[in-house]
Amino acid sequence: MSVRPSPATKSWEAKSSPSPQTRDRTWSW
Repeated sequence: MSVRPSPATKSWEAKSSPSPQTRDRTWSW
């Protein structure tokens, strides 16, 4: 899974949701 950590989405998003849509999604946790 190649997910780049966004300002709002830390690197945890990569291991939390290895989905293609997660890369462009910004979670508000």
